[in-house]
Amino acid sequence: MNLVRDPFTSSIWPAVRSTYMNLLEEIIWIVGTDSDVKFWTDNWVGYPLNSKINIPSGLQVEAKVGGFHLQKKWVLPEVFRRLFPGIVWDIEHVTVAEGCKDEIIWSPYSTGFPRTKDFYEHLRSKDTIINWGTKIWRRGT
Repeated sequence: MNLVRDPFTSSIWPAVRSTYMNLLEEIIWIVGTDSDVKFWTDNWVGYPLNSKINIPSGLQVEAKVGGFHLQKKWVLPEVFRRLFPGIVWDIEHVTVAEGCKDEIIWSPYSTGFPRTKDFYEHLRSKDTIINWGTKIWRRGT
């Protein structure tokens, strides 16, 4: 996903941009048949593969997950299997939703994509809420 720099000079965009990366870290793809999910950069294993393999950011890798899952089997290059057995194990334990399209979910809400209010509640500060009305205005003494 590309981060938009300054759409329409929105007054709320700076706040949205500051939390955008936090939201991206919690988005996960449910892989469907003939998947268009990006193999290296999308989170479909529980993490983006490039975060574990340290692929240089300038290197453009555009492989799709569907290219590695053929006839209900994971087809991974032998050299990849030898170099990254832990990642291969994770990949082989991803269940492909056969007959379905790719689906994106926000991991704190595994039942689907939440409402805007849910994002807000998740991202806002979890500090103790102080009831300022009772702190400032007390009944007469």
